[in-house]
Amino acid sequence: MKCQETRSREENRKIARRILTRKLDVLENGEESLVEIKKWKAIKRKKDREKKSKRKYRKLEEEKDQTTEEEEEG
Repeated sequence: MKCQETRSREENRKIARRILTRKLDVLENGEESLVEIKKWKAIKRKKDREKKSKRKYRKLEEEKDQTTEEEEEG
């Protein structure tokens, strides 16, 4: 494993070990590895935000429609 993110050999070795442990975790545990779990959580969070946004704009659109209907009646 090679890593040259910093000028310090010691720091590069720490970073390389971290990368290696992540790769081994993925190989051993597959979908249950920490990396995969974090990816899944990020995807879920993104979907939840999208749902919330859709609900918000749908509600605003409904309120807008109601106010236009009331104005037309009155």
